[in-house]
Amino acid sequence: MKWALVLILGLFALPLAAQEAATPIIEAQLEQAEVVPGQTVTLRLNILVPTWMPTPPELPSFEGPNLRVRLPPQKTTAISRQVNGETWSGISRRYLLTPMVPGQFILSPQEVGITYVGTDGQTPVTVAAQTEEMTLTGNLPKGAEGLDPFIAANALELTQDLSGPTTDLAPGTSVTRTVTAKIEGTSPIVLPELTTQFDLPAIRTYPASPEITESDGADTLSGTRVETETLMAVGGGQGSVPPVSIDWFNLKTGKVETATVPGFDISVTGPPAKSAQPKRAIGWKLIAIGLVLALVLLAVLRWSLPRARRIVHARKQHYLASEAYARKSLLAAISQKNYPLATKWLAIWRARLPRGETSASEQVSSSFARIGATIYRSASNSDSEAAWLDLARAVRETPTQTKQATKVLPQLNPGHHS
Repeated sequence: MKWALVLILGLFALPLAAQEAATPIIEAQLEQAEVVPGQTVTLRLNILVPTWMPTPPELPSFEGPNLRVRLPPQKTTAISRQVNGETWSGISRRYLLTPMVPGQFILSPQEVGITYVGTDGQTPVTVAAQTEEMTLTGNLPKGAEGLDPFIAANALELTQDLSGPTTDLAPGTSVTRTVTAKIEGTSPIVLPELTTQFDLPAIRTYPASPEITESDGADTLSGTRVETETLMAVGGGQGSVPPVSIDWFNLKTGKVETATVPGFDISVTGPPAKSAQPKRAIGWKLIAIGLVLALVLLAVLRWSLPRARRIVHARKQHYLASEAYARKSLLAAISQKNYPLATKWLAIWRARLPRGETSASEQVSSSFARIGATIYRSASNSDSEAAWLDLARAVRETPTQTKQATKVLPQLNPGHHS
């Protein structure tokens, strides 16, 4: 009897084990957990099923604040693997992750929608799996802690071009200055402003919008930033245009280096421009009156500012804890169709609703459930749009605390009858 019971349990366990083994395999792995900000690290996502996938899986983006995510040209490849003596097939997706600032980046679990053919060779099976949480850290290399902005690259070169001579200019003539920064090993978007404003009455500066061109290679980025400004001569005078320099960390040498282009002298013939003529001296009495008024204003501000700050802070905290703020944040998440953010603010808003408000809350719950269904069941765009619109309408129609309080206010003069 004992052996018969063991045999029966074993027969039941075999289908369960086969079912467990047939669960799709999801693997997400970072090539390395630490990287220099501005540099790229590979994240590989592998998906394997026991048969084959008739439609492509719904893959996550892994995007986040200050984390740039790119897909290389050969982003997806077919793979296969032996699992329990059987050949499983699937795909491997490659992501290129670039932290743009130092710090820690938490890659939260991401949902992967998979449809594959069942073991009978005909029935499609749809599952929703999740990746595991991962952490990517952007670390500043030793010796580069003082760089602001931080730029790490394989090469950085500055060049300067002038359209003509810059001395003995006649009023009304101009010179065009073009400064180009060429960078390799990172994106040109990390480059700061190249040309700076300088104060010279004889010259008026007209800068153009910077031109940024990025070249996306297989694994590395490069590009240029070009800034052009026109220097217009307006009156007699002379001065110097300052040089341009950028401190950066060379990944090849492991040292901080400086890319620079020199400044130059500039001069204009003729009399000074009218705006550059010496202004009439201001009377000492006006200066004294101005100083007294400034001191009085300073004293008033020293007395009133702390109190005003406390009042503003208290009102702000009261508003942040209000139902109105939660409702506004929820509607903003709905307008963005951000399901995780809407989930968060829906819970906060419900907690701040007046007690006894159930009918509208039920309508909100129904609309939110429809949105979840459109996400997990791959509904059409029109169904998803309608579900979001219904949720926004239900939230707006829910009575606020102010409206609820207005309904229960007693009559001011209950004994008076008109």
